Amino acid sequence: MVEALSGGRWQGSSTADIPTVSTLNATNGTTNWSADTSKLTKSGNTITFSATGTSNDEEIYYDLTSTSDDKWTLRFKADFTSIGAGNNAQHQQLQFGIYDSTNPSGNASGDAIMFYLSSAGNVSNAVNGVNGGTSDITSTNNTPIASSGSAVTYYIELQRTSSSAIQAKVFSDEYVTQVGSTLSKTGLSGITGLRYLMVRLWSEGGAGNGAVGSVTDMKFYNNTTSTTTDEKTTLTNVPANTRYEETDTRKIYRRVVSSSIGTTKAGATADSNSNITYLTYKQITGLTSGDIITAVTFDAYSYSSTAFKGGVYTDSSNQPSSLLGSGTLASGSLSNTYTTTSITLDSPVTVPSDGKVWVAIVPSTNSPNLRNTTEGSGAYTHSVYATSSSPSGSYTNYANMLYSTANISGNGTNNVRFGVTTGSVWKERNTA
Repeated sequence: MVEALSGGRWQGSSTADIPTVSTLNATNGTTNWSADTSKLTKSGNTITFSATGTSNDEEIYYDLTSTSDDKWTLRFKADFTSIGAGNNAQHQQLQFGIYDSTNPSGNASGDAIMFYLSSAGNVSNAVNGVNGGTSDITSTNNTPIASSGSAVTYYIELQRTSSSAIQAKVFSDEYVTQVGSTLSKTGLSGITGLRYLMVRLWSEGGAGNGAVGSVTDMKFYNNTTSTTTDEKTTLTNVPANTRYEETDTRKIYRRVVSSSIGTTKAGATADSNSNITYLTYKQITGLTSGDIITAVTFDAYSYSSTAFKGGVYTDSSNQPSSLLGSGTLASGSLSNTYTTTSITLDSPVTVPSDGKVWVAIVPSTNSPNLRNTTEGSGAYTHSVYATSSSPSGSYTNYANMLYSTANISGNGTNNVRFGVTTGSVWKERNTA
């Protein structure tokens, strides 16, 4: 936790564990979990499960209200008293996951993402993405978790890594030493509206005994596949030159505040658009020397499954020159709506002494339509661009850009709308 110290100083960690929801722990216990069932019961900070007997179909759940349809992470500790192999071909399942309803039926219904152990002559470990009751499973037998007649503890991590991919890992300790291989499933689609964190039992009529034990220390991290937070990023409303001490790295930072905080744009303002498939540059003027640029922006109208790279270049005689910094926007889509899209720079850059920079944007596909007007060439208020001539500025050469020195083919007639965002950053002591 970020802590205020004397003398206007602050301290915190770059690897803080700050889940969106934390439950089944000493602080929150089983608060907000649904009622006990015959084989799923709450006590203290644990939920006890008994995947035994036949024809189980019961669950206990916690309402997360909503989850990202793109990415999240679920972690929990499972203490097994025993793990039975069950009866051949008669499934006895213990499921952990997030579902779209409070009363799924059978081994899969509605939409869900889960990790499960299924005992049916051996112990199947699986990840399952369920769309409208149709399962999409990756499974392995007896690994990472196998049958056991004695007590054993595992730490389990289930992740949604994108709208179409999930994975699970099992650890023998607190998320350090992985057991076996990662279970992953890609190519999923249509799994949306998940909200109920759930422990669930399901079994067939002739099932034997499966896993018996308890689950504790559940943590859910929404909209991220990282389980750590850099706490200084949460500390923003502090004056210039505030000192921040990072407890885990022993690094010292100071707050650098731009004189102007906001986004400065240049270029077309009309609601017109055209297809832009090349590396394109736009000059931004009138900035304050020494201010900190944290992101670049571009106005788009539509694109499909497209990533973008954005960068900031110096100005030399009203032409882009040397790359100062860059960032990447993950693949996404936009449907026929004029939108200002932002790309955060990997490292902030400083506005040069002349107050001029050039913003460069390049797409990974040929689908983008950006806000653009067609005007007479020759004026530097227009964009400059790079064609397929070497080195190529085409989207087909996306992987090799951005270049350290701007590659320019001509002024062209496209007047796109790009911009820069200036703000405040933490800078490490003794760095520029």
